[in-house]
Amino acid sequence: MLGLRRFGCLVFIHSDEGKLNPREKRGIFTGYPEGVKGFRVWLLEDQRCMISRNVVFKEKVMYKDVIAQEKSGMSSNPFDLSTDECAC
Repeated sequence: MLGLRRFGCLVFIHSDEGKLNPREKRGIFTGYPEGVKGFRVWLLEDQRCMISRNVVFKEKVMYKDVIAQEKSGMSSNPFDLSTDECAC
């Protein structure tokens, strides 16, 4: 069961939308699309759904934790990417 991921966890997707744009986008894992290899992700900044195969999962950080962090006004990146990451 290594292929299943935790729904609602924080993910980072690789986007190649130009040389000067950010290369990773923060989102929430929402599920698996039917008939497509990849993961369905809700992008927090863009407010849209995207399907991507280049995803880094942070399964220990859930969406509710992201909302609480944004409301409290903590630093912009309190999540350490060096632990519990899996590029799929």
